[in-house]
Amino acid sequence: MFIALSFVFGLWFALSVIRQFRLPIMDWITRYDILGLVPSWRLFAPRPMRVDYKVMRRFSTDAGPRTKWHDPVIDPHTNRWRIIWNPHRRGRKITGELGKLMGTAAFADWPVSMRLQHGLYVALLSRVSADAPREANAVQFGIIVHRKFDPEYPSYPLFVSPFHDLA
Repeated sequence: MFIALSFVFGLWFALSVIRQFRLPIMDWITRYDILGLVPSWRLFAPRPMRVDYKVMRRFSTDAGPRTKWHDPVIDPHTNRWRIIWNPHRRGRKITGELGKLMGTAAFADWPVSMRLQHGLYVALLSRVSADAPREANAVQFGIIVHRKFDPEYPSYPLFVSPFHDLA
């Protein structure tokens, strides 16, 4: 049993190391890795991302004007214990990753009917409307492209959804 397990884990390790390099066998590994067990970590990307995708939202209310655009995952309880206990980290991560995927998938060029039915769109809509205020009757979200550390680079909206009723 020990020899069989050693062989399996040794093979897994060898395939993981091989997958990190640009070799012809890498295509074969990727094609037959149905469960995604062989990771592909690129520590030094050939083309690193130079912009950030930020998801913003706003609400429409019965009382009148729309709210201002704001970040849907602001944590008002930020303190030094956040290093150890950070329950809101996953929400921020999910929202950011969905926004990035929608931004890179060129959703703005798709027909509206396809955008509204796509799984990423529905997941992000569910996330941004999860903790809507009681007076809100509709939500709208947008994906903003910006460079956090480059103030001369103007932020711009990559995608803005229509308003969706909260029911």
